Amino acid sequence: ANHDPKLGIVIDGIAGQQTLELLQLWLEPPPPDPDESTCEGLGDGAVIDREYQRAWLCAGGAISYVFPVTTAWDQPDPGDYEVVERSREASSILTGSYSEMSHFVVFTYGKFQGARVGFHSVPIYPSGEYVQPLDSVGTSELRGDTSGCIRALPDDAVLIWDHLDFGATVRVIS
Repeated sequence: ANHDPKLGIVIDGIAGQQTLELLQLWLEPPPPDPDESTCEGLGDGAVIDREYQRAWLCAGGAISYVFPVTTAWDQPDPGDYEVVERSREASSILTGSYSEMSHFVVFTYGKFQGARVGFHSVPIYPSGEYVQPLDSVGTSELRGDTSGCIRALPDDAVLIWDHLDFGATVRVIS
């Protein structure tokens, strides 16, 4: 056994995730690389990976751009969806307060409230404050923070908007 003076503990074996989390030393393992095969048959589409809080754009059956997102825990369900609506500006009260977002690309409707569900920029409150810190987009800490939509960083929302036209396929894999 070794004593670690920095941590103030005796190390007598291999620490597991629970111990390391308690010591605030746990580092999440990196996610696996996105699976290129998820783009098959999508054309100019997109894939959402809720498990790892990321999404990617597909072009010609290949991944063209990977970006972080913040999603809900339980919707949209895995499956293929079609872009049915696009709004450059939108607003919401689903977080309990009024907020505005841009580059809203709608591909389904919520299974609980029936609201539009799609990609959009991280919403902004009337005060100018984002509903979540931009550096938290894509982190596991805020997974489940949305009502169903896929929040993207402002610059990524523009890329998504430019890439996904009406009828484009959005595939949710987790």
